[in-house]
Parts: sequence; structure tokens; C-alpha cells
Amino acid sequence: MFLSFPKTVEEMKVRPDQRRSCALPAMIMVSNDIVDIIIVDISKDGCQCVIQISGTRGEMLQKIMHVNSVVDLMVNFPETKERLKIAGRIRNIGSDAEKISIGMQFENLTPEARTRIEGFIAKMG
Repeated sequence: MFLSFPKTVEEMKVRPDQRRSCALPAMIMVSNDIVDIIIVDISKDGCQCVIQISGTRGEMLQKIMHVNSVVDLMVNFPETKERLKIAGRIRNIGSDAEKISIGMQFENLTPEARTRIEGFIAKMG
């Protein structure tokens, strides 16, 4: 059996904007349970979040979180003490023994939320 390699390789961007690495504390509500998370990268359209897990709580979270479900994300931006509520649709979920990673796409951002997110990204350089 012979295999051939493609003569050209094309790169396709899945996201309209590049995500920026960060460590932004936040919370999400999952089935009437508030869960602490860290936003590890962010763009004006979405973010990647990590939940540190241990034992049965991790198993419970994995069973109740689903791709395409909408969750409320409460973000603590560093320039203000107020939490900002942002709706996010879960686009992907991954896990290992220590953490659950969640990719989210922001939905129906208010002008205030968009301004805060864009301001935070701009300050990151």
C-alpha cells in the first residue's frame, strides 16, 4: 500500500479573533451549584475555562455539563470589584484527572460586557 502526502496544506482559522492567555478568576452556575473556574484564555467572542477537580465532584460536573448548553459566567475583571455576568454557550469539554477544560462562546453580550472584555484584552498588550 502506498500513501501520498498532499501537495499543499491550507490553514483555516476557526476563530475570528486570536485568544489571549490570562488567569482570570470567575464562577459558573452548574445545576444550582456555583463552581469556581479560571479563564485561561479569552477573546472578544469566547474563552477557555479550567475547573480544578477532585473525587466525586469532578465526576458529577462531567455528567451534568453538556456541549451546546448555556451557562452564566460571572467574571472578576481586575480593574473593578464588580462581577460581570456573561452568558456563554459550551462549545467543547475536555478533562483529565485534575481538571475539566471548557471552551465557551459568548452569547448576547451587552455593550458593557463587550467594552469590559475588549478593554481587558487591550490592556494585555
